[in-house]
Amino acid sequence: FKCQFFKCHMKQKIVFFTARDLSNVGGGERMLSLIANGLCDSFSITILTPYEAESFYQFDERITIENLGFKNRKLSVLRKLQYFPILRKLQCFLHQTDICRFIACSSMAIILTSIIGNKDDERLMAWIHTSFYHPTPFYLRKIMLSNLYKFKIVCINSMDMEQYRKYATDVIKIPNPLPFTTEIKSRCNMKRLIAVGRLEKWKRFDLMIKSCARVLSEYDDWVLDIYGQDDGEKKRLNALIKENNMQGRIRLHAPVENIQSEYIKSSIFVTTSRIEAFSLVLLEACESGIPCIAYDVPSGPRDIVQNGYNGYLIQELNNESFELQLSKLMESETLRKKMGKNAILKAQEFEFAKILDLWKRQL
Repeated sequence: FKCQFFKCHMKQKIVFFTARDLSNVGGGERMLSLIANGLCDSFSITILTPYEAESFYQFDERITIENLGFKNRKLSVLRKLQYFPILRKLQCFLHQTDICRFIACSSMAIILTSIIGNKDDERLMAWIHTSFYHPTPFYLRKIMLSNLYKFKIVCINSMDMEQYRKYATDVIKIPNPLPFTTEIKSRCNMKRLIAVGRLEKWKRFDLMIKSCARVLSEYDDWVLDIYGQDDGEKKRLNALIKENNMQGRIRLHAPVENIQSEYIKSSIFVTTSRIEAFSLVLLEACESGIPCIAYDVPSGPRDIVQNGYNGYLIQELNNESFELQLSKLMESETLRKKMGKNAILKAQEFEFAKILDLWKRQL
């Protein structure tokens, strides 16, 4: 009787598998830590990764971090060759019978799991962070899409959910939650623009710098601060800042853990990203009480920014409209404060407890 009682009250084991290095600074890793930490009151949580690395984001001490013993090779060829032994070890891991749910939560993790996963294995879930429209090598995209029927799919925006329903029968939407709440909000009176994101080509910070440079040249007391990990673009962006004579007025910064303190010292958030599955930084800016300007690109910004309510959605690559709406906000503190209040209301739709409850219902 005691053994049966113990088994009934054991926490179910949930495994989150990411094929990315946990030391990476990114939205996917951040969401993984938040959701895993939130679930560990109700479940036994394991984070599985191929690579030996310290996590940038903090995990609850009750969470088990396991790696498959590989080093993250910088050379693409060496990294790809590692996938064969990773698959063998992953297959052994999947044979563990005490796992309740096995959640692949990065693009490569989904691909690797789909190769060895069994369509009758009801434990398999795919948590898709990247947009359906994100450019992916043809053969990898084909492998992933052709095997999605093996998974219960979790998408983070409405547009992607409709697209993935063409490839799998069990597809749901669980948006990303607010990663933080802050009692102190921006007063929208600081003459400072802010942008946050990895310095990579898909974020198109070059377009932002060019547009903002033209607007800032008309407003001598405004600045733009960009926070993000350098993924190969920093040198080129610094050169572009110098070319536009914006040294000291457009500034690049390394990531900071307490990013909310930077939001509340700003008055407008700007992004020119090419593709966003779910722009976490837009949501953070809304929670901090600042209006947002974003390109209306597939597929996430429109789930967060309501045009004319808490910011502006700009037709993609319409630089003239981007600069016009930016100037309008910069000129009117009253408009910024009105949209900032609306942004706070929008952010409440994504409160952590609400999103965590959606996860618990699916596990």
